[in-house]
Amino acid sequence: MVFRFRPDGQFRVLMVSDIQETADSSTHEASFAAVRSLIVRERPDLIVLGGDNCDEGIETPDGLRAYLDLMTAPMEEAGVPWIFLFGNHDHDLPFDDAEKAAIYESYPHCIAARVPGLSGTTNFCLPILRHDSDCVAYAVWGLDSGNRPRPELARYAWPNGWDCAHFDQLMWYYEGSRRLEAENGGKVPGILLEHIPLYEHQIPIDHPDFCGTVGCTSEHLALSYLNNGLLSCMVDRGDIRAFCCGHNHDNNFEADWCGIRLCYAGSAGYYAYGDNENRGARLFVLSEDGSLETRFCPHEPLSVGE
Repeated sequence: MVFRFRPDGQFRVLMVSDIQETADSSTHEASFAAVRSLIVRERPDLIVLGGDNCDEGIETPDGLRAYLDLMTAPMEEAGVPWIFLFGNHDHDLPFDDAEKAAIYESYPHCIAARVPGLSGTTNFCLPILRHDSDCVAYAVWGLDSGNRPRPELARYAWPNGWDCAHFDQLMWYYEGSRRLEAENGGKVPGILLEHIPLYEHQIPIDHPDFCGTVGCTSEHLALSYLNNGLLSCMVDRGDIRAFCCGHNHDNNFEADWCGIRLCYAGSAGYYAYGDNENRGARLFVLSEDGSLETRFCPHEPLSVGE
C-alpha cells in the first residue's frame, strides 16, 4: 500500500497502545467503543497498535483470531489502514510470534510490512509520499522492543526486567535512514515507535521545566535492563522528530530532549491497571514540510467501572 500526504499537506498517525483486553472481560465493549470514538474524532490516516494489544489468557491461534475479530473491528469498520507492534504481553502468548503476526496480517486493512531477518517480529518502515510526487516526505518507523531479557543475560534483569531493540535493529534503522537520505536528496524526517520506553524518558520527569514536560508522569518507568543507545542513534542521524512508546499505562507525557519529542501513548484499554482519566491514545499530525504536532487524546467519559 502506498501512503501519501493529504492535499492540505498533513498526514495523521494515531498510536493506540496497551489495549490489553480479553474477549470475555467486562470492559472490552467500553474499550473498543472508546477506540471507535477516537477514530471518528481524530480522523487518522494510519493507526499503529503500540503493543500489549491483548492480555494473557489467549492460548491458541484460534483464540487470538477470535479476540482480534473484536479488537480490530473499529479500524476495519472505519476502513483505516493499521499496522502493529508487539509488546511483552503479545510475545507472552504461548505460540510462535510469526504465526501471531500472520493472523494480524490476515485482516483486510492491516499493513503487512514486517522486515525479515531482524531480532523481534514487528519491525517496519512506512514511507509517506508527498501529495504531488513520489518523493518520500516522512517515514513512520517501528521497532520490536521484545519481551524479557535474552536468556544469556537473564540474571541482570533486576530491577528492570524488560528487553529492548537489539543492535541489528538499530543498524537496520541507521542504514535505512541513510538509504532514504540518498534516494531523496536529503534527510527524510520520521517518527519512531516501539513498546518499551527509553532510559532517557526519565530525564523529562526529573527536569520538567527544562524539557517542557506536558502530561502525566505519575508512573515509575518500567525500563530495559540496559540502555541500547537508540536515542544516540536517532540523534546521530538527525531525522527522527518524535519517539513514542507505551508499556506504562499511567504515563501520557511529551517532552523535548536532544531535539526529539519523547512521548508516551498512554493506555487505550479499560481492563488493565491505570487511572481512567489517563486512558487514550497519541496523535501525530505530520506535515509535508517536515514538522509535526503531537498531543495526547484522552478517551471521552464512558460508563465503565472504576
